Amino acid sequence: MANGVPWTEQHIDTLISMYLDNASAREMGEALGRKPETVRAMLSVIRRKRNLPPRKEVRYNARTELTEEDIAYRGPVERGHWLITKPWGKRV
Repeated sequence: MANGVPWTEQHIDTLISMYLDNASAREMGEALGRKPETVRAMLSVIRRKRNLPPRKEVRYNARTELTEEDIAYRGPVERGHWLITKPWGKRV
């Protein structure tokens, strides 16, 4: 991994290109030799500075496919949000 190695323009161009191609943070990190967390942090900075468009679809879990119903539903709590996945109630 590239600990403490500064981002070059070539790395940033590759990152932007992969972001626009809707690659995951893990895929981008593997291509650039960096951790997915580092890639997400850099994307956050780049999106603000360069005014990049948002992704087409949010990838909550790469193992599950979004159904048409999931895509059509845009309720107050997003799919996969901790509020709907947290086990409520007392533990016995």
